[in-house]
Amino acid sequence: MSPGEDDDGDKYFDAICLDDEYVCDPPNEILEEEDDEEEEDDDVPVQDWPCTPLGKLELEYERCMKMNAEDLDSEPTIYIHEGSELLP
Repeated sequence: MSPGEDDDGDKYFDAICLDDEYVCDPPNEILEEEDDEEEEDDDVPVQDWPCTPLGKLELEYERCMKMNAEDLDSEPTIYIHEGSELLP
C-alpha cells in the first residue's frame, strides 16, 4: 500500500496499518511458557500472536511496566516530610 493510496485524512490509523505480507513473531512469553510445560507440539497457536497493533501495544506496555517496577524496587526510598530541612 503506498502512502497516498488510503489518504482519508486520518493520519493515526494510516500510520498503524500493517502490510498484507507482514508476519509477526510470537511473543517471548508464550514461547517461555511452552518451554516450561515441555509440550510435544512446538507450534504456537496463531490466535495468541499479537499481530494487531493493539496486541503489540499491550505487550509493550506490560514490558515497560515490569521494567519500571524493577527499577523502583532497586532504588532506595527516602521519605521527606513537609517542613523538613531537606526540602528547598
